[in-house]
Order: sequence, then structure tokens, then C-alpha cells
Amino acid sequence: MSENPGSQLPAEQRSLLDQGPAHWPEGLTATGDLGVDRALGVLDALPETATAAHQGIYEEVYESLLAELEAGPEETGPTH
Repeated sequence: MSENPGSQLPAEQRSLLDQGPAHWPEGLTATGDLGVDRALGVLDALPETATAAHQGIYEEVYESLLAELEAGPEETGPTH
């Protein structure tokens, strides 16, 4: 059997493998923009989602954020 595949990596990358699983943040802080918060809320599912599906989730967030940018700022009330 071959040696550990990580042993072929540069030292700084091997040290990342030795750190164990990454700590996942508890939750995102609300931005105060409903559309942005809704788009970013999709990220809450990442820890329980297979890594292979992450790309689709990131693409969904990207498209949602892009749509929010294109829509412009939210109307918060009458302007004076």
C-alpha cells in the first residue's frame, strides 16, 4: 500500500491537514437587508450538505446576491 497522500504536499499544506476538521461558524449575522439575508440564509445548510453539492449552493447564493444588486436598494420609506 502507498504512503499517506498528504505526505506529498508542501509542509504548510500538510500542517492544515493535521489540524483536524474545520470549525464551522454558528451562524451569520443579519445584514439588515431582507433579500441579502435570505440569499445568505441558504449557507446555513452547508454543514449538513455533502461537499459535492456545495458548488450548487454557492452558485445559488451568487445568483441571488447578483439579483439583489441588480434590483437596487430596498425602499425603507418615504424620502425627503
